[in-house]
Amino acid sequence: MASATAAGIWEGVATYLAIVSDYLRLYRGTPLPIPHWVMKSARFRGKEIYFAKGFLRVPILPQSAMLYGTQLAAVIRRRQIQSGARLSLLPWLATAALVGQKITGSDKGVW
Repeated sequence: MASATAAGIWEGVATYLAIVSDYLRLYRGTPLPIPHWVMKSARFRGKEIYFAKGFLRVPILPQSAMLYGTQLAAVIRRRQIQSGARLSLLPWLATAALVGQKITGSDKGVW
């Protein structure tokens, strides 16, 4: 947790663990034995994501935007200029990917 918090990604890690736990509960009948405090840190659970085109998809609003905002805020608080600059490119890359998908029909072009 300390390393993930220092990197500004703790909420994303906790959310990932919550999603995996929910999927295990759904398909195996038993969730991961995750501490309550980890589950409390998760921004959303497995019911908010869906499977489409061979991938698990996370809705952009509000789920992805919340995680992005949390990480960007952590980077800004730590005055990590280079990391903040890289993160600020993400919305532009996502827009380019969406335009590319509309033109080509494939979502594999930018990433």
